[in-house]
Amino acid sequence: MPEIPAAVGIEKTYGSDTSGRFTLRLSAESLRAAEDLSLRIEARAAPGWSVSLPEVGDTLGAFTVLDHGAESRVLAPNGTLTLSRTLVLEPFLAGQYTIPAFSVTFENRGGTLYSVVSADLPIQVTSVLPPQAGDQELEAMTGPLGMQSRRPLWFGLGAACFLAMGAAAAFRLRRNAPIRDRALSAADIALGDLDRLLDARLAETGRHREFYQAISDIARRYVEARYSVHAPRRTTEEFLEEAARHASLREHSTLLQGFLSACDLVKFARHAPTGEEVGLAVGACRAFIQETAVEKAA
Repeated sequence: MPEIPAAVGIEKTYGSDTSGRFTLRLSAESLRAAEDLSLRIEARAAPGWSVSLPEVGDTLGAFTVLDHGAESRVLAPNGTLTLSRTLVLEPFLAGQYTIPAFSVTFENRGGTLYSVVSADLPIQVTSVLPPQAGDQELEAMTGPLGMQSRRPLWFGLGAACFLAMGAAAAFRLRRNAPIRDRALSAADIALGDLDRLLDARLAETGRHREFYQAISDIARRYVEARYSVHAPRRTTEEFLEEAARHASLREHSTLLQGFLSACDLVKFARHAPTGEEVGLAVGACRAFIQETAVEKAA
């Protein structure tokens, strides 16, 4: 369990020393989409008072709670009781996030209650794409919506399907060397982002999670601009359900599902991809963009 560093990004204290107070400490004010955020909740009850830490489920706002941490209880000689817990939070995509308000209630021996409510804490999550990559000429992303568990149910099937379809896509690219019409700006932007991502050499330096987050974002933003499917704001399952409603996307659904599922496998299940798998991811992403850049003639 990672501890909050000495230099915290945000620290807020609520309540009073008379009855009790609680403190929220965040490891950073902002982070990148491939990074985790630590949140330490500490409640200190005055002598003669008791307190319980607030319950936190599998999500906190739009963050996924990766680790709830172990609760620490310290009773000082003067009767002060301190409870603390460190949560590890993971964002979904780039955007504006919020740590929602917590409510903590202190109670003395006579049954008197003292409730304290914190304020919402904004957290900015930025893209893992290199500078100047990503959002050119595209509408800026808004914050993520609340969601159920984002982990796909088809990791194994998706990864296997991805490997097969990625190899086929790479073969088609070699066979059809002249690239088809890429006049659509959405395709040009996505392909430019992909080239800049490769130039950043994230995968070569072992930063696989950041690489797969970035290449997944490129494909999702392209689909949003090309087909008006709000991909960046949806889980993989929700996105594929929405994409299935577009006739021009259906013939590419197997490749797209395999690609996104393989990305999720690295991002969320901590799969360590091989160099071949990284190459197939790049080939599948590039093939999908090029093959959907223009509508086929009727």
